[in-house]
Amino acid sequence: MKKLLLVTVLGMGLLAGATHANNYINPELEKSLVNICEAIRSNSRLKLLAAFKDSGLSVRHAMKGLVCNGQDPLTFAQLNRADKTGKLLAVKLNADYPQK
Repeated sequence: MKKLLLVTVLGMGLLAGATHANNYINPELEKSLVNICEAIRSNSRLKLLAAFKDSGLSVRHAMKGLVCNGQDPLTFAQLNRADKTGKLLAVKLNADYPQK
């Protein structure tokens, strides 16, 4: 019984450590993702493509789970009236972008 309890406690400790490690984000990656969000808001296709190139991430890879001010990138573009960058993202992601 003591061995089972010890194994359970050790297992929970390892899971807690793994969960904590998953919450860490590399500062360089975070800066790159912030630059992508800023480029989306700028409504400049060139700035957006340059931000993706500088980050070293593909559009599809970067968009997985990216949140800009609590919104997904397409909604963020729409709320900031950044139609040029929103349409570019929609084309790259094969998604619909609402028309005016």
